[in-house]
Amino acid sequence: MKFNLLAAATTILMGTAMTGAALAQDAVDFDGKRIELIVPFKAGGATDVYGRFFAGKLSEHLPGKPTVVVSNIPGAGGMPGANQFEARAKPDGTTLIAMTVSTQLNWLFEDPAAQFDLKAWRPLILTPQREVALVHKDTGATGPEDVKTLQEADLRYADHSVRGLSIFRLLGFDGLGWDVTPVWGVSGGPARIAMERGEITLAFASSAAYRKDYASMVESGVVAPVFSYGDLDADGNIVRDATFPDLPTYLELYQEVNGEELSGPLRELYEMHLQFTGASKSLFLPAGTPDSVYNAYVDAINAILNDPAYAEENSKFFGDHLQAVGAQAQTNLGQALGLNADLKAYLAEWLDEKYDLDL
Repeated sequence: MKFNLLAAATTILMGTAMTGAALAQDAVDFDGKRIELIVPFKAGGATDVYGRFFAGKLSEHLPGKPTVVVSNIPGAGGMPGANQFEARAKPDGTTLIAMTVSTQLNWLFEDPAAQFDLKAWRPLILTPQREVALVHKDTGATGPEDVKTLQEADLRYADHSVRGLSIFRLLGFDGLGWDVTPVWGVSGGPARIAMERGEITLAFASSAAYRKDYASMVESGVVAPVFSYGDLDADGNIVRDATFPDLPTYLELYQEVNGEELSGPLRELYEMHLQFTGASKSLFLPAGTPDSVYNAYVDAINAILNDPAYAEENSKFFGDHLQAVGAQAQTNLGQALGLNADLKAYLAEWLDEKYDLDL
């Protein structure tokens, strides 16, 4: 599948050009309004930082310069906050939510705690955090050239739960012929420490987490990066991650190991994974939000991303990865959530056979 970002970007520009006409018919003015931005996690976390990055700037760029306040509703993987957003957010632009990919995946895999309809929400922006795979020196591997060595290595991978990006990662490992033992209930800081000690020997990190947690370990020779999951260019082609230009993508490594291109359900699930890492952090308006309000938010977010006053901050926060805004965000989210019955059955059967786990 080729993701046509350029065509979608053209659609966005056309939509932006038409926004003025739409507002002329149905003017949007938040003057004197108090807008709530729900963050379904505790203050100080990555999603909270993301939400607060936008909160003050939306105050400046939305029509009427409203007050935007952040409400933290932490707990249970973001579920209580997302459920409250579903239950009480009015489609008038006065409530939006900052989301993270783990909460999206809980909904995708039908967690009973997810009492919201993500497909009905209106995505404003999807922010990528692409991934790189790393192995511990105890595996005997020092880089991508040792990919086949890793087929014989003792690979232990840790994460909080299989019902998240882990299921896509494990499927990818299997495609490379790696025999990986998952360790559940360990993530974040504890997983990083376990990797440093060699208690686990295989890890994934976003580009931000790599800089923060793993770069020093790479420099000291404790761990080595072996591939990136890849990125999407402006034309929708899957390309090397600009953060790791010397690392092959998973597609390249798969072809080297197997002598053929990735195809079929494995390719579809790989592309789904790529779309989810492209939506690592996101902002949504509720279902039923009229186009006039939605377009006002899209205009404000584009203004934030393009404002020279924020250029240094934006570069530090977003890195080199393309943001999906407006129509592109809606297209990408639809692809990310495209787990049809056949793909779900394939994934469930593989998970049962490989790890004796239910989807």
